[in-house]
Amino acid sequence: MKILESFLLDNNKIFFGFAYSLLSDDLQAQQVVIDAIYVFTLKRQDLIDQLHDDKSSLKQVDVLAQINKFILTQIFSIGQKRIIHLKNAIDSDGSFLAFYEMNMVKRAVIYLKYKTQTAFSEIAEIIDVNEFELMGILSSAQKNLIENLGYDTKHLFV
Repeated sequence: MKILESFLLDNNKIFFGFAYSLLSDDLQAQQVVIDAIYVFTLKRQDLIDQLHDDKSSLKQVDVLAQINKFILTQIFSIGQKRIIHLKNAIDSDGSFLAFYEMNMVKRAVIYLKYKTQTAFSEIAEIIDVNEFELMGILSSAQKNLIENLGYDTKHLFV
């Protein structure tokens, strides 16, 4: 259990940062992370057991990567449900307004790709799209972010 506890504590900043990128509210982001970890403990006992099983065919690193992906997927899923209730409550300061003007899927892709350097295939699994669709979402998100920052994109995206 120490391995899992240490992993969750070490990755808490990543989980919280991702949740905050979706919701822009400290309290809601914290609650989404707590809920995602709770869902993990309920639904993925098999992964927890593999961490403690020396005979498991998977290495601890692989199991921890699966746990990380599962929790990020749950954060995204729970965040999508919470955002409906928070639409009018999201109030970000001007410095991040360009980011929060994008829809949740685009924010998730930008955050995971550039802030956490998550692999393209894992991002596709987390937001539940294929990699081809993900390329389109990423391109559109980059364009929207540049436009929201007030820059002209005519020469960048032809």
